[in-house]
Amino acid sequence: MKSIFFAISALFLVSCKSVLPVRDSSFKPAPPLGHSQQPGVQSMPAIPIRGRAVELVGKSDLDLSALVNIAFENNPETRRLWHLCRAADAQGKRAQSVFFPTVNVSAAASRVRTENPGMDAVCSTVYACPAAELNYVLFTFGASTANARAAYQNLQAANFQYNRALQTVLYQVQRCYFELSAALAAADAKEADLKDATETFKVGEARLMTGLGDRQTFLRVKANMLQAQYALEASRAAVEVKRAALARVMGVRVSEDLRIIAGKLPEKLSPLDGEVQRMISRALQVRPDLLAARAAVAAMEYGERAARADLLPKVVLSASGAMTDYGHGANTQSGNVSLALVWDVFDGNNRHYKLLEQRERRRAAVAAYRSAELEVAGDIWSQYHGYRSAFQRLQAAREMLDAATEAFHAVDTSYRNGLSGLSDLLHAQGALATARASLVAAESDFSVSLAGLAYVAGTIEPFAK
Repeated sequence: MKSIFFAISALFLVSCKSVLPVRDSSFKPAPPLGHSQQPGVQSMPAIPIRGRAVELVGKSDLDLSALVNIAFENNPETRRLWHLCRAADAQGKRAQSVFFPTVNVSAAASRVRTENPGMDAVCSTVYACPAAELNYVLFTFGASTANARAAYQNLQAANFQYNRALQTVLYQVQRCYFELSAALAAADAKEADLKDATETFKVGEARLMTGLGDRQTFLRVKANMLQAQYALEASRAAVEVKRAALARVMGVRVSEDLRIIAGKLPEKLSPLDGEVQRMISRALQVRPDLLAARAAVAAMEYGERAARADLLPKVVLSASGAMTDYGHGANTQSGNVSLALVWDVFDGNNRHYKLLEQRERRRAAVAAYRSAELEVAGDIWSQYHGYRSAFQRLQAAREMLDAATEAFHAVDTSYRNGLSGLSDLLHAQGALATARASLVAAESDFSVSLAGLAYVAGTIEPFAK
């Protein structure tokens, strides 16, 4: 249970807080931060250095916390989204560049040689002409501001997607860890089944040797033992399959060095105290993928505003200056300052169709957000009731194992004393094996469902009483 509590706590630590408002019918986007608050690379989650935690593999048995640390460092998906965050940050800074003037500096030098054959004269002139030009877009009817705000919302969406990627990696590690723990427990259960079957075989063999049993009974107990051995080997192969799955989500190569400390549930468990509708309402406000979709809607709204403003004129301030040096102290200087109203009256309807494109993209983003809301609500509803069912199955599996164990020991004692037949013993042994397997599956389902509920909720807060 300690591992489960750590898993949920870790999920809470990587869950993000929204700077966007709670959803309303008008979909009003959040205003961008001021210039001093503009997000940069330093505002994003710090990405760890590869290889620092992976050195633990092979040196000791790893618990869930160590596995999560290795996965955060080495999983390729987190690194991919990290670089997308940096790209979105650069895009936001590039969008702000329109608020600054552009300055162009040029310099030219030339030499002109002129010959006059009639006068038998040659004239050679050297020109040097440095020049500078400044252009400043003073007013765009909000197009520049809208583009900058759209870039900021795209950065927000990238950050939220990165946070959700961390949660996804965490959940994948949890699930694979619990499945590997279950596979190891299943192998231990099969070893116990083989031990019981071997003891039964020894009793049957002894009876055959002493003449108290027949060969048909001996073959039945032998077949039962071989079947238990077959199941054990299959369970060992399943362990390696789950080990490979865990290594894959951790971003490391699978090997026998990847060993884990299997988690163990406490004897007494109590169900989570929470209302599913409250969990859904909370998830709609804090799940990073929903916040990313909402930021995408805001970015599309700003993009539509920018496309609409592009249909209007722009006010541009221009200034230029140049100096031409003809040599021998002769030079000329020129300068120009202008304030112009620039209006592209017709461009083949390019800007008009750009506005239509941005409008449809915004509507598509709104529809995607609505769909994501419905998906989140359905996921939490299904996962919550799946968790409650897993909890009840776990309680039943524990009681079933206690009853099957007691019944097997009673029948085994009776069989050894000649009071019960082989069929009764094999039936009790099969019931015990089924109870062991059921308990392993129930513990795995309970752990995975608890981690899954935390994942679909996106935070640990819905579990608080």
